[in-house]
Amino acid sequence: MAYKACTIAMLLCVRDHVEGATPCKLDSFSISEDGAVYATQGGFYVGVKAERVVKEKTAFPQVLKDNGFTSVDDFAVSQNGTAWFVKDGHFMGVKDNTVVKAKTAFPAVLTGQGFTSIDGFSMGKDDVAYFAKDGYYIGVKDDKIVKAKTAFPNALTANGFTSIDGFSIEDGIAYVAKGGDYIGVKDDTVVVAKSSIPAIFVANGLTPVDGFSFDKDGTAWVVKGSAYMGVELGKIIKEKTPLPAILTQNGFTSIDAMSFDEDGVLWFAKGGDYIAVKDDKIHKPKTAFPNILTDNGFTSVDGISFDRDGVVYAAKDGYYMAVKRNTVVKAKTAFPKALTDNGFTSVDGFSFNRDGVLYVAKDGYYMAVKDGKLFKARTALPSTLTDALCGIGSKPGPPIVGGGPAGTTTMGVGSTLVFGTTTTTGGSDVGTAISGARSMLLSFVTFSAALNTILLAGMM
Repeated sequence: MAYKACTIAMLLCVRDHVEGATPCKLDSFSISEDGAVYATQGGFYVGVKAERVVKEKTAFPQVLKDNGFTSVDDFAVSQNGTAWFVKDGHFMGVKDNTVVKAKTAFPAVLTGQGFTSIDGFSMGKDDVAYFAKDGYYIGVKDDKIVKAKTAFPNALTANGFTSIDGFSIEDGIAYVAKGGDYIGVKDDTVVVAKSSIPAIFVANGLTPVDGFSFDKDGTAWVVKGSAYMGVELGKIIKEKTPLPAILTQNGFTSIDAMSFDEDGVLWFAKGGDYIAVKDDKIHKPKTAFPNILTDNGFTSVDGISFDRDGVVYAAKDGYYMAVKRNTVVKAKTAFPKALTDNGFTSVDGFSFNRDGVLYVAKDGYYMAVKDGKLFKARTALPSTLTDALCGIGSKPGPPIVGGGPAGTTTMGVGSTLVFGTTTTTGGSDVGTAISGARSMLLSFVTFSAALNTILLAGMM
């Protein structure tokens, strides 16, 4: 898949790592309070947010079942947050678990054009309702045709989408799903290459989809049978960018370790020195490591991280210690078995998330530990991060001999990577007009803070 396609539709940017590619090794990373992961390599950094489960797989609410909607042909969300469900030539509207439009037969404006049932349905930004059936689509608003019945564009049919399971429109891109694949089309041009539907939906038995839609927050809602699920899609929030001058002018042309503290100050370590930055200003000038570290052999570090109590942890060559206000809180100690048994005898970086889960990364893989016990098994870093930092197709290092599970060498944003809490909220809006047909995704944004509830597939 092309890089452009990945940036346009990060959710579904799932593809194999290229065999023989150089493993993506992080120099450092940290997770911010808002769940973003920032990582560095060489003199560059990126910011990424990974997917988060907003609503676990859940059975249809009773309000649908009571009206005969035990499954759907497709559904969509309008601008005012009403969810519209379509099944066997009928539709109904629900908002806040209340029926706002009773179950109604398709109007003559549809049936007269041969749309007595549909394969897919979506709402445009102006609340034009688009319906697709047997290789054709039509646009209707206020019981009037605003887009005449039209054959699917060549961009779809040439890629095998002569019929569909469902589609959704966002930012003028029609995302279309069929079987285990999806594609994004705009103005008869493929803008999101044909790709496999993300593993998180497959793992939850939601493929092939019966329907899907995006809400105004970019959450993808997927329906299969009488169950649905909501996933906040992964995205790049800061493209690969040279380290800022405030660091390089102070000799930090690359980074050994970095961490946000409880006040949002970002601390960097290189060699035996550290510096702190907040709001693009020096918060703490370049300073040599204190004796409390160097006297314990920490003349440099592989990683640092603050916990929520302001304790700073430092790691080096398989050992760690913890310090607060120049006082030892945890004496120098070998890594716990939960790490070493899984091949993490040293780290490229580590970070706590806001729930106190410790995420560690090494040679293109990560794992998570909480209270000394395994929280997230060793897994390849998600491609959202590795593609942004190391280039498309980068892959993990070789499997660890004698270590824990080798993880997976194929992992995209769609893989199961979730940090910490799962909230349960209802669906809401979607957005924009059609141009072909579409499938599922988000977009490309800018810099934020560093990962926590969902990046390195759970990197915290």
